[in-house]
Amino acid sequence: MKTSMKLIGFLITVLMGVSCSNDDEGMEPEETGRQSITAKIDGRDFEAVMPNEQDPEAEFILTNLVINPNGGGFVLGISGVDGSWEDAAAVDVRVILIGPNLSSLKAGTIFTNRGTDTEPTFDGYVAAGVSTMVLNNMENAYIALTDDFGTIQVEVTSIDHSAKQISGTFEFTAVDPDEERTVVVTEGEFKNINWGDKVI
Repeated sequence: MKTSMKLIGFLITVLMGVSCSNDDEGMEPEETGRQSITAKIDGRDFEAVMPNEQDPEAEFILTNLVINPNGGGFVLGISGVDGSWEDAAAVDVRVILIGPNLSSLKAGTIFTNRGTDTEPTFDGYVAAGVSTMVLNNMENAYIALTDDFGTIQVEVTSIDHSAKQISGTFEFTAVDPDEERTVVVTEGEFKNINWGDKVI
């Protein structure tokens, strides 16, 4: 029951807190307008692509950028959903970058998780998570996060501030303490991800 409530809350947060951006200008992506998030989750292939050939209107990649005024920092969330797994209705992978100044974010910037007594590489913070939704058996669903127990590294490989487009690589280990489950995400990459602005 804990997992069911946690998953429902997590998915509500995802759906309420993100907005999709469709700006295709800027860097010349390999396929114009194609955004993608790929990774291996415990060795299994994960892929979220927009636009998707089977469902061109579906929003399989969601982004949310929140900027605090007066130099209060930024939060950039990137999330992808893969519905192709046979044993899960949907699998969600997300990366959240938090820092002091969006304009200083550049290719080569590395985010690592903040330890209790260490400083992050880029005066900021990063978190990530994986969740699954299993319609016929919620007991097999889980939400694993890096916040308290996991490890993570994200590197920005390219960014175009005028086009509002970012690419990067990631890997992380996430933990669902309620389910006593650890999830290892490797070979992660987000490409040509477009974002919109929300100033608070």
